[in-house]
Amino acid sequence: MKAGINLAEEGHVVNILPSQNVDGGAVSDVFTLEDYAHASIIVRTGGNTVGASVRVTVDECDDFTPTNSTPIAFGYYRERTTTGDTLEARGTATAAGLRVGATVSQFAVIEIDDSELTDGYPSLQVTVEDPGAVTYVDIIAILSGARYQKATTKTAIV
Repeated sequence: MKAGINLAEEGHVVNILPSQNVDGGAVSDVFTLEDYAHASIIVRTGGNTVGASVRVTVDECDDFTPTNSTPIAFGYYRERTTTGDTLEARGTATAAGLRVGATVSQFAVIEIDDSELTDGYPSLQVTVEDPGAVTYVDIIAILSGARYQKATTKTAIV
């Protein structure tokens, strides 16, 4: 029986949006699934003064600029309690995105397979809409299903 997964060796962790105040909105780094089969994107929020949620959208991109991008639908699991580890059943967001609560312990896990992306659009970028108040958000992408897994993985954001 396998003891579990070692993310650093079996996946690739990408800090696509370091923790920051997104009052005014924010856009993550573009990252590629070119060498991976799946992305689990964790969007964590911190409290804000008005209790507003944040809208998150995901765009598929043709390159790192991105020169062309299109919002896509995606599957997600959302934590909306104060316990911090009770994800709801899988939901599906349209290309219009998903609202994530902006109180302590709320987050969402977005799940995207490379097969869901349009040919010629191997990359992704996450946008956080302006919540209208000071709100801290950080986003980490965990890439898995490497095509050429090595002990040290190459960057997925350049």
